[in-house]
Amino acid sequence: MRDLKDVSFDDVIDDPKRFGMPSFDEFCKNPDKYRKRDDDLLASADDGAQTFRKLVRKNIYFVDGYRCNTIEEAERVMKGEAGACDKYEMRPQIIPLSGGQCDVAVIYERKKDAILG
Repeated sequence: MRDLKDVSFDDVIDDPKRFGMPSFDEFCKNPDKYRKRDDDLLASADDGAQTFRKLVRKNIYFVDGYRCNTIEEAERVMKGEAGACDKYEMRPQIIPLSGGQCDVAVIYERKKDAILG
């Protein structure tokens, strides 16, 4: 596994393929190829924290505006509100901190078709 201790977010944005990620254009052409479902959606937030553990201090989870302390609590809220995690989309936001670290707000919002249907 690659040592990421000296990697910055700018490095990832400048050359995502170097880190095994798609470019923005590749993602836009086929977003479903890169999206994960149900438990994979929840696990991807934790995977990101593990991959960049030297940079990410903590994840903060929000489900439809409700703050959750753990990923398990977020999963319970999603299943209780919509019946399934696949009715949500994940939108991570980086909260910069000092010392080159950050917190990540992992925001889960219902998909538009899940709200209407």
